[in-house]
Amino acid sequence: MRKRKMRMAAGLLALLTLLASCGTAAPAASTATTGETPVATPPEERRVGSPMPGIPDYTLPAGASTDEIRAMAVKAMRDELTVQWYVDKSFSYLNGDGGEFNINSREVYAGLPYTQSGSGLLQWLQYYDFNTGKMSGVNGDIQGFLGNSCAASVMWGWSSVVTSIDWNTTYLMTPAHGCLPVGGYRVDPALADYRQHTTRQIIEDNGEEAILQAYAAVLPADGLISVANEEASGSHAQMAIEPAHVVYNADGTVNREESYITIQDQHKGAMKKDEPFVTTVDGQKVHYAGHVSQQMTFAKLLSGSYIPVTAAEFTGAKPYVVPSVSAEGTEGVESLADLQKITLSSDYKIITVRAVVTDGDTVLAESKKVLGRAEIENGTVSRYNLATLPTPNAGRKCEDGKTYGLKVEALLASGSAFTVLDTTFTFHK
Repeated sequence: MRKRKMRMAAGLLALLTLLASCGTAAPAASTATTGETPVATPPEERRVGSPMPGIPDYTLPAGASTDEIRAMAVKAMRDELTVQWYVDKSFSYLNGDGGEFNINSREVYAGLPYTQSGSGLLQWLQYYDFNTGKMSGVNGDIQGFLGNSCAASVMWGWSSVVTSIDWNTTYLMTPAHGCLPVGGYRVDPALADYRQHTTRQIIEDNGEEAILQAYAAVLPADGLISVANEEASGSHAQMAIEPAHVVYNADGTVNREESYITIQDQHKGAMKKDEPFVTTVDGQKVHYAGHVSQQMTFAKLLSGSYIPVTAAEFTGAKPYVVPSVSAEGTEGVESLADLQKITLSSDYKIITVRAVVTDGDTVLAESKKVLGRAEIENGTVSRYNLATLPTPNAGRKCEDGKTYGLKVEALLASGSAFTVLDTTFTFHK
């Protein structure tokens, strides 16, 4: 009898980190299960002092407060900036901004490398060994499928708890894409691209004092963005990690030199050889790809043309959405080919979709799709049809006429894992 059910399954986090078997990326390295003690690794093989223990789950309960939502977004981005890793073979790559970065197999790195691929931590962890911190399949082609930029790191931090945004680069962090002004300064709510009206122009429109007051209203998880020119060259996005520290002058105006905001950001830090980009963690030198805590005075923010933005969920204008996935087309699945009929939808970005053929508890065949920047730009990251998911290659291990289990699993940007199909089928060669 065929059985179908849709359920949230924390245990699926282990399955979702198994070897990838499709797409442009190479296989993942780990089968560790979130919540379980990692398998002991001989000291000589443990290259990272603090490997990430498993795929993090950023899910909050229904009715989560704005403080809880903000804190989780800060944590999600912090995880992106601090995940420690190494590779077996050195390589270099072009970062998409014209610079060449070198990844040395003898070094330990923290944070996703700077690229324009726009992927996040959960995509990165598909290729990560949770016992050792070793990355598999990472090479000079990294620009095409892994790593992120300053804006992408903020986006994935927000996307762990926010469903009201649809941008992936700094110049699109506008009101039309879900980024709302902080502190009452004026900006056209229909503005869709800061290259059309730059943050420098917005500061000039409102006056510096209004922007200083806006900085004073910044809270954790708010963004600080700069697109100072129409070419968007030198643009940058950061996330506040604490409430603004505000000092007032005797006349009640904001002291721009003594007031500051503490931020975290993705940066081209892998190219630098000094603090804060290179530091010691657990007695081991670690190369960071960004700032995990940096104070920026209001004066520096102004000179850099930064404006503060936030998301509706951070202000309470939109309630927190508990993660879920819906599936269309599951009723007619009687063969592996029928998987192409299934479409998954979620308010959250879908990170991976995986189809698994089982015989009892044994996995016989699987295929997985890791979604990233391309799917964000074409909209399929939130509504994904399995027609582009390769069919599990079951022919070598399945017997003609025998019944097998078939599951489809999905991992969301919230870190939540779901089984969207759990059925049986009769295999025919």
